[in-house]
Amino acid sequence: MDPLDVLTRAVQQSTDLLYGMPAEESARLNEAGGATTYKYTLSIRLGYPPSYLPKATFVRAEHFDTRILYFGVFEQHPEVYNLTAEELELGRTIRRYIANFVKNGDPNVGDPVSLQWPEYTGSSRQFINLDTPTTVETFDRERQYLFATEVLPAIVRVGKEADEARTLSSKGKKCRNKGSKMGKSPRSMMD
Repeated sequence: MDPLDVLTRAVQQSTDLLYGMPAEESARLNEAGGATTYKYTLSIRLGYPPSYLPKATFVRAEHFDTRILYFGVFEQHPEVYNLTAEELELGRTIRRYIANFVKNGDPNVGDPVSLQWPEYTGSSRQFINLDTPTTVETFDRERQYLFATEVLPAIVRVGKEADEARTLSSKGKKCRNKGSKMGKSPRSMMD
């Protein structure tokens, strides 16, 4: 197997476990609790100067990139960043969605947006993918979700139980060792 492919898969798996699946779980729980829920993914690879923040070729958006787009840092420092017109417009669009949501509780109501951000529901599982172009997508990684939320926690739980049993077992062995005063009656220790 190609080493770059292995690295790409490892990054995808760690990203899923740290960000993707917890976001999906949160969206499902919020929606199940009756909250109006909107979910997004940021997929664009932004035009950082290579000397500022080097990225491997397979890395697209990073966790902090969303915050940079929220605050328009790219527009404030055009001499540093080499962004396309589409990337700058994406930042403006994100800020419109946020402003609309803050003002109206709906990212689609208020300032005009180019694409309607669908409400996340348990039946549709739709979310917006912020990229150029921005698209509406459906969560289709059910196997990865079940692994992250059910299988992996069960494996960790079994591992912890095995560690606890091993610790208790080793403590018991020390008490039964010849020459040990632990586990003996006070009378036998006087002999």
